[in-house]
Amino acid sequence: MIASVIASPWFIRNAIHTGNPFYPLFNSVFHHISDITEHPLYCTDMAPVFSLNSISIRKILFNESFFETVTIPIRMFFEGNDREYQYFQGQLNPMLILFVPFILQPATRQSWMKIMAAFIFFYGYVAFFTTMHQVRYLLPIFPLLCILSVYGLHGLFHMIQSSKSHLSKTGQYCVLTLLVVLFSLNIKYLYNHFQRIDPFPYISKKESRVDYLRRHLGHYQSFEYINAHLPDNSRILTLFLGQRGYYLDRVYKHEPLFGMNVLQCMVKKSHSEASFKEYIDQMDITHILTRNDILTNYLNDRFAQSDREHLNRCVQKFFHQVMSFDNYTLWGRVEIP
Repeated sequence: MIASVIASPWFIRNAIHTGNPFYPLFNSVFHHISDITEHPLYCTDMAPVFSLNSISIRKILFNESFFETVTIPIRMFFEGNDREYQYFQGQLNPMLILFVPFILQPATRQSWMKIMAAFIFFYGYVAFFTTMHQVRYLLPIFPLLCILSVYGLHGLFHMIQSSKSHLSKTGQYCVLTLLVVLFSLNIKYLYNHFQRIDPFPYISKKESRVDYLRRHLGHYQSFEYINAHLPDNSRILTLFLGQRGYYLDRVYKHEPLFGMNVLQCMVKKSHSEASFKEYIDQMDITHILTRNDILTNYLNDRFAQSDREHLNRCVQKFFHQVMSFDNYTLWGRVEIP
């Protein structure tokens, strides 16, 4: 109860902005009672797209195999990368799970461990099927994993010592060596993270704020161009930018599925130029900013060549390329009466 009261401001905020107080959990339940289908950019013609779950979306965006998908809970501890959405936007130490199985040793097994393990499994199960597989969504179970890992490590040492084999000492040294290696991963992570961020030039005023942001945000230079060159009344639709727009000083729009729903509708409408124009007129936008790699993967994975050709023809007729920088392209409307 106390925890719920403390978290209530976030529950209220989530309910106001998403219709789901527990966002991003339980979206499949709460989207039925939220106003997500009333979003101004939501295309009701493509309503079935909302049946896509996080697993289907990963398949579309990253073309992951079935094996890669089912092993995500394990991959999170070995393949994590802070800067890659595909790799869970976080990095974990394998030590959190390597020693947990050894809590089954009789010397360390206790009844409360079953409750803790059951909670970890239940929470992980819910998170796997209801979130976008990001490390941050698993934060509540990490303290519990730490506790079980310590007891598991104790159980492993007890198992080695009780073997009374001449290899007992060797086994203990091997475990200690493994611990040193695992702890060194934390040091390596901190070192690499600090090297990547490299804050000292900015802190010491040798690097400007703009240069620092350019160095760390791939989309920042596109936003700079928009802020410097587009009229104040511009209205930008962002596709596959992850709903980012903090540094954008113009009105920008996005839809709940990062652009997938809008793009599906654009493809469908592109078979008729009149329907396509009517649809983009309804959006009330002047420009579209796209992240090209994800856009290309999505189009190639979801649509036939003929569909892509129809879309390209309509885009070339009703839009013109304003700017292309690195992985981002800005398209402007061509006013056709």
